[in-house]
Amino acid sequence: MITIFDDQTSHVLTADVITSETLRTARWIDLSSPTREEELAVERTLQLEIPTREEMQEIETSSRLYHESGALFMTATIVAYADSGSPISTAVTFILRPDCLITVRYAEPRPFQMAATNFTQRPMFYPDSSSTMLMVLEALTDRIADLLERANENLDAVSATIFSAAHTAKTKSSVNFKQVLINIGKNGDLVARIRESLTSITRVYTYVGEAERLPQFEQCREELAALKSDLASLTDHAGFLTNKISFLLDATLGMVNIEQNEIIKAMSVAATVFLPPTLIASAYGMNFDFMPELHWHWAYPIVVGAMITSGVLPYLFFKRKGWV
Repeated sequence: MITIFDDQTSHVLTADVITSETLRTARWIDLSSPTREEELAVERTLQLEIPTREEMQEIETSSRLYHESGALFMTATIVAYADSGSPISTAVTFILRPDCLITVRYAEPRPFQMAATNFTQRPMFYPDSSSTMLMVLEALTDRIADLLERANENLDAVSATIFSAAHTAKTKSSVNFKQVLINIGKNGDLVARIRESLTSITRVYTYVGEAERLPQFEQCREELAALKSDLASLTDHAGFLTNKISFLLDATLGMVNIEQNEIIKAMSVAATVFLPPTLIASAYGMNFDFMPELHWHWAYPIVVGAMITSGVLPYLFFKRKGWV
């Protein structure tokens, strides 16, 4: 699908209706999961080569940031579908020409919806391709900030769950640590994708922010400086969340070990308490012909009392030591 944004509104076009006149007034051309016919129509009209989906996936810098046919080609990795609970990392290519911005993507990141709304509501605020691209980058940065805030809130809730499960002598934990580990893993995956996206967007910012490479960005110096500051602070916050995730993971595994140790301790105490009575019962369960106690009148209550006493005494000893 091809969406063309001009001074007035946005138009969704297909390959067979694209003309040079249509693209001449375009300020932003958004190719969302384009077909090969749509790519060829844009390439033929604008006289440039749009990278394929396979080329966009390449990770070397020379394949992601380069100048060709009078345009800057920049590919960034963006987080998409974060609200679905199964976020993905997708490549988005920005092709910046003096007269228009072209974006190529194969997913539906929310920042592009936000940027499209901003542009259609206030097109006069984005008079050229440079300001339009900055608007898209700012939408991406705002989205990352929202995702980091959400991840921080989720991790705070996980932290409260973990440390509210601390064992005492009179209480037992009812926390599902398996679910806690799943929550930590999901947030860890999201933060890792966000850090990858921040690194990628920072490279794009550095590439377009060089005045020698793109003089028209001189008029956007303040916006570029603000964007650089935002990216730096978000990168630091993402690093902090990464350390927090590692700490919570270690804490969760520690609590699991404590819970397992409590179970093992209870089983060990139970085995120790029942060992002496079992020994006595085993002694009098042997099939020997001559056992004098068999003919005693009080033999049974004496043996039962000895079994109870031999079980209670170890328990009282452990209780006094604070082991149970």
